[in-house]
Amino acid sequence: MKHFEYEIQELKVKILDMWNLVYSQVKKSEQALLTVDKELAYEIIAMEKKVDAFELLIDQACEDFIALHTPVAIDLRFILSCIKINTGLERIGDFAKGIANIVIVFTQKGIDRSFLIETRVSEMFTEALSMLEITKRAFESDDSKLACKVFSKDDILDEINHAAVPCMANLIAQNPQMAEQALQLASIIRKLERIGDHCNNIGEEIIFYLEAKVLKHKDVQD
Repeated sequence: MKHFEYEIQELKVKILDMWNLVYSQVKKSEQALLTVDKELAYEIIAMEKKVDAFELLIDQACEDFIALHTPVAIDLRFILSCIKINTGLERIGDFAKGIANIVIVFTQKGIDRSFLIETRVSEMFTEALSMLEITKRAFESDDSKLACKVFSKDDILDEINHAAVPCMANLIAQNPQMAEQALQLASIIRKLERIGDHCNNIGEEIIFYLEAKVLKHKDVQD
């Protein structure tokens, strides 16, 4: 293997390691929410320092690669995509940390179970984690068709997010004493929806790298 190719593979390994860490953050944030595990929430927050360190390391590796090798064509697209994927993963880690911060201020009972069920929060976590896993496998295996599968899942998250507003309004009307819980839950739902957006963007970057197609601001169904 040429040194050029070795560096690309090393960069890919670093990004996949970061992917695993961010996936763990999101998964643990779900567990912390459902069990009101504040110790786990603090663990998620502490993990963010490692995610940030990964982001800096990968950014530097991408900059060094461009400076040393002046890549073109697919190699340049790969590096440009890595930069954006790196940023997307770091932002997903931030949202997982944000959910953990909300869990820390919960009372011991946490959010009422009926709120969680009615607003389909567990389903949002399932879809968001699935999107992270799909994009990771697509990046690892250079599979643009697999990357496309995240788009329909992002639509599901958007639909749940939009439906949550009237749903919570109704729950608050019936349980005005739980308005604070509803606001906390609304913030969590918004963070999960943004995680989906970033996974969607990562899918687009994988397709750009492999097929030189720019999907940003376009209807991916066209």
